[in-house]
Amino acid sequence: MHKFNNRLAASGEAEVLYSGGDYLVRKPGAFVRCAVSGKAIRLENLRYWSVAHQEAYSSPEAALEAEMRHRQAGGKPVDERLNSSGQRPDAGQKGLVKRG
Repeated sequence: MHKFNNRLAASGEAEVLYSGGDYLVRKPGAFVRCAVSGKAIRLENLRYWSVAHQEAYSSPEAALEAEMRHRQAGGKPVDERLNSSGQRPDAGQKGLVKRG
């Protein structure tokens, strides 16, 4: 589970590593940006992200739009991607992650 302490958090944009079902704050901050809209998403409100694309989304609609853009750009769907061990890079989670 991610560690987040409001008293120690910086007020700027956080740097986050997204994983299946959770995320790790690599650089403290108060928010991340939606990859589709550019809207600031406070970390305590972050619910949607893509492990494969390492992107945050402000809503399920934004997450779907981003996945469609990636597919149109020639990216493989998340379920078709394999790492060198023959596993999906998201450690068994399917597609987009919803938290909370």
